[in-house]
Amino acid sequence: MEQQVAGMPELNVMGDEWFPFGSGIYFIAHEGAKRTISLFDLQTKQARPIFTLEKPSPGWIGGIPVSNDGKWLLFPQKDERSSELMLIENWR
Repeated sequence: MEQQVAGMPELNVMGDEWFPFGSGIYFIAHEGAKRTISLFDLQTKQARPIFTLEKPSPGWIGGIPVSNDGKWLLFPQKDERSSELMLIENWR
């Protein structure tokens, strides 16, 4: 039977910014322009910050995979956003 997780902070509408692991849930907290990866402990019902992202994450991240031993997690970020303009001469 499904039930709401008491005390869990509200997540992104798309629901792709969280990943259950062990006795907790890793998620991305949105605090203004900052994004922080946090861990919500299911036993204590408390969230604690793990890492503040230096750059923004893309609109859809597909979850936060965590290694089996809990030592590593994977998250995407936008390093740069650019486009190139090319000049084509003598084109008709």
